[in-house]
Amino acid sequence: MSEGHEQRLLLAELDYEAAQNFRAVAEELLNLHAVAMEPYNVSGETPPSAIHNSWAIAKRELKELNRVVLRHAARRLDASYRAQGQESEMESAVMQFDITHPVHEMQI
Repeated sequence: MSEGHEQRLLLAELDYEAAQNFRAVAEELLNLHAVAMEPYNVSGETPPSAIHNSWAIAKRELKELNRVVLRHAARRLDASYRAQGQESEMESAVMQFDITHPVHEMQI
C-alpha cells in the first residue's frame, strides 16, 4: 500500500464525504486496471506480475475504502434510530465483521 493510500484512509475515517470521494476514485482506478488485465483474461495468458500486482493493490484499496464508507453509513443509521428512540447496533456489527474478516486476509 502506498503512503498516500494510508493517509487517504485516515482522512476517510474522519470525513464521510471524503470517504465517498476516495472510494469513487478507487473504483475508477480498479476499472482501469481491469481493462489492462482483460487481454490476458481473454487469451488465458498469465499477466505480467507488474500488471497483476497493480490490479491486486487497486482491488484491496477499494475494499478498504468500501469498509470505511460502510462504517460511516452504519454510524449514521445508528444515530438515526437513536434519534427516534430505537436501539441500533449496526456500527458494532460492522466493526465485528471487520475484526473477524480483515481485508488483508481476503483473497485478492
